[in-house]
Amino acid sequence: LVTNLEHQLVLWNASAVRMLELIGTDEPGKAIGHYLRDPVLVDSLERIMNSKDEGFSMISQEIRTANPSSVLMAQMAPVRDEQGRVLGAVTVLRDITKLKEIEKVKSQFVSMVAHELRSPLAAIEGWLEVVLSGEAGGSEEQNRTWLLRAKARAHSLLALVTDLRAINKLEAGKFA
Repeated sequence: LVTNLEHQLVLWNASAVRMLELIGTDEPGKAIGHYLRDPVLVDSLERIMNSKDEGFSMISQEIRTANPSSVLMAQMAPVRDEQGRVLGAVTVLRDITKLKEIEKVKSQFVSMVAHELRSPLAAIEGWLEVVLSGEAGGSEEQNRTWLLRAKARAHSLLALVTDLRAINKLEAGKFA
């Protein structure tokens, strides 16, 4: 998207129309707010164009579209003449919906793994504490039972860690 100093939308492409669900693009020359449904993007464009900083300035922000599952990354920068005066702004959009979904799945996965690791570790710690404190009843057979349970839990933890390493290798492209 390109807007001029009068905040009019002067250039756009089909991808921007689709991603932002721009309305009224058949009526050129209107203020950017006429086409955009997202007031946050309009406000950011206003800030970019009113920027007094003559150096390079840019705003990057995530935008949720009318479709709640769609997320865009908008990067806006002023367009300046040779003297550094602002002539307008350019906005580049990227659809980051898939990246956000992956981020969410990874977060859920980490939460699940933390839970899966915590439960067996707590059980192992509890059984070892009982055996080491002598509160297991003193019977050699009872102590052996507690230690075997701890060993089984430790084995399941090692299997989980092995699976996590395989997933990591798979993501890195090093797994055949």
